[in-house]
Amino acid sequence: MHKPLKLALPILLSFWCSMTVAKTADEKLIDIMKERHLSRISMATTIICPPAGMMMMAVSTPNEDENRMIQKINGTFQLGANIDYQEKIINCNKNTHECRDIGSQYTALMYAAYEGLPKVVEFLVEKKANTNLKNPKGWNAYALAEYYRDQYTNYLLENENKPVTETFTQKQKDDRRVIYRDYATRYNQIACYLKPITENTVVPSSWFSTYRGNTKALCN
Repeated sequence: MHKPLKLALPILLSFWCSMTVAKTADEKLIDIMKERHLSRISMATTIICPPAGMMMMAVSTPNEDENRMIQKINGTFQLGANIDYQEKIINCNKNTHECRDIGSQYTALMYAAYEGLPKVVEFLVEKKANTNLKNPKGWNAYALAEYYRDQYTNYLLENENKPVTETFTQKQKDDRRVIYRDYATRYNQIACYLKPITENTVVPSSWFSTYRGNTKALCN
């Protein structure tokens, strides 16, 4: 092989590989929505599996995080991201060559509702995000917010009624109260905001989680 070409080949291969795995603006938008779930934890406690099928951490997060996220989201819009893009993760069986989508098929708005981000939800709606889109399991942004509003409200009530013991200290009770109240408030705000502008307000049922629906959103 000619020496200059031989030297350039690794560089060309590296460039080609980077191009083949480069993410689209749509994928970058979804990655931003998932960043918070994966990287920011200031105070947490593990709770049940949400509709997306992954463990969720209940986190008390400052509003500044939402402002930074909005700036990043705006950056993807400048790159041409589709605000209503639904996440796709294609998995192919190497033996049968059959492929299927194993992603949640959430939009950015669904992720914002799922994560309890009222500022981001309002920002996306103002940018004309479709509130009526749902994933194949029937979850739309409102349903996600209402599901977790009800869940966290119940967690808060159960925590208040749980007696302090040697294995469940007052500090644990107080810490959980802060987390549950924060998230119950966040999801309540989102549910109240989305309900009037969402056509289907039915919360789907699933085999691993049940919407109790024994509490009501407190809307102004």
